[in-house]
Amino acid sequence: MRRDQKLNIRSILYRNGLSTVFLILFLFTLIAQTLTGRKQRDKDLEEAHQAEIDLPTYLKSCHFISSTFENLES
Repeated sequence: MRRDQKLNIRSILYRNGLSTVFLILFLFTLIAQTLTGRKQRDKDLEEAHQAEIDLPTYLKSCHFISSTFENLES
């Protein structure tokens, strides 16, 4: 990378630092909510004597969608 390109990227990150931090926090909490929600769903399925589901299936499930929107509302 050329020096002026590095300065341009640093300038963009500096000017949008707060947005970058909030985006990272949002993604971190979304990933954490996904993992804990799947764990809870698997626990519920185990109590009902049903097979656990994999992550792609969980991401398409109503449980994931509803819990995500409930968290976004609060």
